[in-house]
Amino acid sequence: MTVFAGVFRHDRQPIDEGWRRLLTRALSRDPRDVAQVVNRPGLLLAKVDIGVYGEPAFIDEGHAAVGAGEPLVSGPPAAPRQQDLETLLRAHVKGDATAFSQARGTYAAALYDLGSHRLCLANDRLGVRTLYYTQVGGCVVFATALRILDALPFVPKRVDNGAVHEWVTIHYCFENRTPYQGIYMLRGGERLLADGNGIRVVTDWAWDKVPDDRPVTPEAVDELYQLFREAVDLRLRGDTAARAQLSGGLDSRMIVTELRRRNVDVRTLTLTWPRSLDAVLAEQYAARLGARHFMAEVPRPMPHDISYYTDQVYRENAAFRDVPGARPGLVWAGDGGSVCLGYVNTTPALVEALRAGRYNEAARIHVERKFMRLRSTLLKREERERFNSYFESRIADILRSYGGRDPGRAVQWFMLTTQERFQVTGLYENIDLRRFEYVMPLFDTKLAAAFQRFPLDECMGHKLYDKWMDRFPAVVRSVPWQAYAGHIASPLPLPDADIQWKPLSADYHAQQRRTALARYRSVREAGLGRPPFIRPEVELAALMFTKLGHSKLAYLLDSASAYRAWWSARSDL
Repeated sequence: MTVFAGVFRHDRQPIDEGWRRLLTRALSRDPRDVAQVVNRPGLLLAKVDIGVYGEPAFIDEGHAAVGAGEPLVSGPPAAPRQQDLETLLRAHVKGDATAFSQARGTYAAALYDLGSHRLCLANDRLGVRTLYYTQVGGCVVFATALRILDALPFVPKRVDNGAVHEWVTIHYCFENRTPYQGIYMLRGGERLLADGNGIRVVTDWAWDKVPDDRPVTPEAVDELYQLFREAVDLRLRGDTAARAQLSGGLDSRMIVTELRRRNVDVRTLTLTWPRSLDAVLAEQYAARLGARHFMAEVPRPMPHDISYYTDQVYRENAAFRDVPGARPGLVWAGDGGSVCLGYVNTTPALVEALRAGRYNEAARIHVERKFMRLRSTLLKREERERFNSYFESRIADILRSYGGRDPGRAVQWFMLTTQERFQVTGLYENIDLRRFEYVMPLFDTKLAAAFQRFPLDECMGHKLYDKWMDRFPAVVRSVPWQAYAGHIASPLPLPDADIQWKPLSADYHAQQRRTALARYRSVREAGLGRPPFIRPEVELAALMFTKLGHSKLAYLLDSASAYRAWWSARSDL
């Protein structure tokens, strides 16, 4: 269940043969892959599967469906993935949304009802598994990776200036937007329904409608732990061994601890730089658990997302890759825990401003904490003036739209539904090349929903998380951990090592320059043009200063590269 794309024609006429060839060719950059295709009047579905889950999640029996990821509609025990896809397909044909609201995994699916010529696009309630869509003439075109739509010349790519500023600055877009006008990202809990009359988007699950008034009792915390154990069981599927990322924080530690509690043979992996707290604490904790531990050095800052380096280790280190009892191509990861369970971006100052209705102030606080600053020096005057205070006003409007009981939760809701889903986008864009899947039980939607049901003040700063930790074996607190500022810290002293947020060193700046120059070289060699709103003299100055060994303008050079890539519809660069 890896990557898919398709075309749906409202008028049920045959799909253009040229479109079919272009789309199936764009699915994968690995020459070994052969697409499975459903091609009938009004519908084209195509998918490539790297075989991690065994079953292809492909149905072509009158009704049709393709899937990516792992829906986990029922259990534990979890049903086979093909059965889950069949369950979702039946639900679509019957017009029943129950199965979509019950699915606990991270997945995307395209489901087709032959009798009524209806298409359904769906993904998980957090929107972690990406699914993009657009309308071209009388068609809906969709794909699980934006690079696929980039490669289709029949899909118009017109840059949305505001959205591209978002992506270049913070590496994601707000709400359901992408850097292109008219190309959207399906949000968690949504389904797109298309038929002969057009399209509509329905919402099956809204995170701001989750009740948040449950008292924090011992029984409630017990239930949270039981839900986590279920989340692990659903994804473990009887494996006796596993590969898992392990950092110096808590989220990956919780997962590895639960796996070891089941006597699973765990090979742990830490990707960091030498002498970091991540390296020291992860090694200590792996030894305490009796897990075989691996560490791979990565540059700081990283030129690529973390999945790139995970893939390198998986390919090159047979002792980590070839684990008897572990399914090939699966790596457990702690993504989702900090926001879904730990409320890391919700601070007392933010909550106070939101509860008082001071949304502009709350937006300013959030923008400053997350370093959301427009690259104004790089932009021409008209563009700077047009987008002055853009991030503050956009976020303030989003926070105002929160519909829950306690307005103080608006930032938690915003992060849960917007930023957090982008943590693993890099893997899904490149899964045809990286050939593995993350197993992420902290993105279990039932578990995440349960953690939102308590009053905000009982959850902030890892308060509820800390109570949840008490349900784990005592070993979980036997080694100190890195904590976010203002959150519950380990009572044990930290070893003498570099914290994750250490001041930037000369080595850091040197790597930043190398990365910026390499990216700029790649976009220039690809012949990608400069957007009209970029100041050429500033771009040139950033290039020259960076070449001469000065780091202050390297971030502008990197931004210029990103603008060129998006402007030329080359998201892969």
